[in-house]
Amino acid sequence: MDRRFGKRIVAYLDKHYAQAIEHTNSRDIFGWFDLWHTHIDWKSKCNRFPETRAIVARMTYELLLATERHFAPRFTPRREPIQIFALISEDTGSNAVYVHTPNPNGTPYPCELSNVDWDVEAPVEFAEFVDQSIHEIGTGQSSHFIRRREPRSIT
Repeated sequence: MDRRFGKRIVAYLDKHYAQAIEHTNSRDIFGWFDLWHTHIDWKSKCNRFPETRAIVARMTYELLLATERHFAPRFTPRREPIQIFALISEDTGSNAVYVHTPNPNGTPYPCELSNVDWDVEAPVEFAEFVDQSIHEIGTGQSSHFIRRREPRSIT
């Protein structure tokens, strides 16, 4: 990865990370969500190099932490449970943080992440930044999922 590309990609990711944080923080913490999600690399610009894929994976985890903080009970706890998880894929454009609750659309709650093996050993690229005492990692169909350990929802 050349220096100019690196500078451009860092600026791109910083901008889109800030937008994802703003998008998340604008959500009503007491509202309902039907697999609402946000991405950092909407345009899949970071697929080209392993270094940029690793940066997006780390930023996706940081976005997961920020989302959990945003929806954590402050003064008034939620009446409804909430499910928050991250998806990290080989395609960085698919990396996202999801928020899901019981909802009027009829989408089942909690969202069952089928064909995912949970509590697997962390892939080397995740081991350095995922706090496995707080989060567990699941693997399924060329994607990884990260969710809070039990209890699985913030209530």
